[in-house]
Parts: sequence; C-alpha cells; structure tokens
Amino acid sequence: MRVRRAVVALLCAGALAGCTSGGGGPGDAKGAAVPVWQPADQGLIAWDYDPSGAGATWNPTARTNGYLFLTAVLLRSPATLTHVLYGLSGAQPTGLTPGQNLIGLYSSTGRLLARTADQTPLWSSPEHQRVNEVPWTTPYHAAAGRYYVVFLCNGVTSGLNFKASGAGMTADAGAPPGRMRYSMIRAAATTLPPAVDLARQVVPLPFNSQWIGLN
Repeated sequence: MRVRRAVVALLCAGALAGCTSGGGGPGDAKGAAVPVWQPADQGLIAWDYDPSGAGATWNPTARTNGYLFLTAVLLRSPATLTHVLYGLSGAQPTGLTPGQNLIGLYSSTGRLLARTADQTPLWSSPEHQRVNEVPWTTPYHAAAGRYYVVFLCNGVTSGLNFKASGAGMTADAGAPPGRMRYSMIRAAATTLPPAVDLARQVVPLPFNSQWIGLN
C-alpha cells in the first residue's frame, strides 16, 4: 500500500495539471483559460455569435413581406467593413420581387450606412444554399460600437430560410426596444429606408436569431 501511494504521489507531482481534489486530470490546471473561437480565428471582423451555434433556420413568411428584420452585431474596434456574410439554407426559386430583397447596415441610432445590391438572384438560387459573402456597394469605415444588419424581403411565399440559432426570444432577455439583439420593425418597405426608428423594435415573428458575419 505504501508503495502504491508513493507511485501515485510521484505521478501527481510529474503532471503539470496535478491530481486535484476535484478530480481534474492533466490539462485541467486551475486558472487556465478555455479557448473560445473569435471572428478573427476564421478570418472575419465580427459576428453576432459563433457560427457553430447556427443549428436552426429562420423563415420569413408572406405576411412579413416588407418588414425589416434587424440583427445587432458588436464591433469591438474600428474597421473598414466591405462584406456581410449569412447562411442561406433554403432558396425560393420563383416569386421573389426583383429589386426589393436587400440587406442594409445601420448605425446604433438607426441611420443607413451601407447596403448590398439586390439579393433576389441569390435567394432564388439553390446553388447559393451556403454561406454567402456579399459586398456592400460602398465600403464603410466603422468606429467601434453596435450596428444593425437589416434584411428586407419581398415576394416571399415559402421555402426561403436562413441559418439561425434556436435561442428564441430568450436571446433578447432584458433588452428593451432600441437595444434588442434580434427584432423586427413592421413596415411595407420596398427599399431600405434612409433611417429606422429603433423605438419601434418588436419581438420578431418568426424569431430571427440569424447568424451574421462582417468582413
């Protein structure tokens, strides 16, 4: 028994993590930081969450044609933004209204800063059922802060869906209108407005916990 205890003591002394009373083994040293994927690890500037969490879909519906769907993204340091990324998991081959399916970048006060070209060709194409990296028509030199990526869909009937998380409305816990991470603004828009009133944010139905990346 004494020999066995001595061997265990030597093994514990030789392990960097040690044999702890909590049952930890090598690699579980107290105080060690747990690596967390950051946007830069995948060549991006920012995202609203790790894309490995986008295990569900968001489906705009016919009754939300013309509504604005907002996703908040935090920019931790100044950057020149040239592209927006999103996952298209289901295309709608027919019915979308040309020129009226757009993505915009808005400031924390609701001002339009950048926009994409018409997304109808992409959203109609099953070949684009993947992560799409789409350029803003003009790059935007952004300060650190909160931004909103806004999706406008028109001509939706069924089948159009985007990669999202399954968090549901708990993702907005504690956030009042004007500060919501995921929201919609009821409208009848056919183009992106130059400004939006963030006080009109409401819980989106269906919930749009959409994955968004910025580059």
